[in-house]
Amino acid sequence: MKPAPTLEELLARAAERDGDAFRELHRRLAPGFVELARHCVSNSRVANRIVEDVFARFRHEAKLLSQARRSPEVWVTLETRARAVDWLRAQEGLPGWARTRLESLPADYSWLPTIEDAASLDARRPLLSKVLRQLPPSQSRLLELAVCGGLSEQEIAQKLGEPAGKVKSELRAAFSFLRHRLRAVVGTWTAGI
Repeated sequence: MKPAPTLEELLARAAERDGDAFRELHRRLAPGFVELARHCVSNSRVANRIVEDVFARFRHEAKLLSQARRSPEVWVTLETRARAVDWLRAQEGLPGWARTRLESLPADYSWLPTIEDAASLDARRPLLSKVLRQLPPSQSRLLELAVCGGLSEQEIAQKLGEPAGKVKSELRAAFSFLRHRLRAVVGTWTAGI
């Protein structure tokens, strides 16, 4: 029995407009991204629509990603988050999200991790999840509002009715904790995690 094609192989085929390869990429990746979008927007219908829009755009970006040997999963993650944040901000009547979406980043995708780097991090997903669960609930909530909600420190402070200085210091503490722990995870050192 022939082994299933790797993501890299599927991406290369999708880059050449192979519909079957694109459908297989969609089948493998979309469910996890629908879950990510649903976590951000709390609406299954909208989450599905966001992911379908992302995959429609992905079809056009596959060739560039394949040529650069960059992770399609990371690209889809970033674009899904960006579109979810855009939707949330529109629902709340907030001004458009600062354009740090993929359109405004270097078009050669050299800034994305390679397929191998992404696979290596994916193997450490349980450790990454454990690190995130170690954050105090208040810091975890602030991080969620910043990452999934796309809110600035000032917007988070207003939303929660907290002083801006407290929000800023709590977010810094969360990022400092994560930075330290993620170095351990990425370096495969697991002591104390």
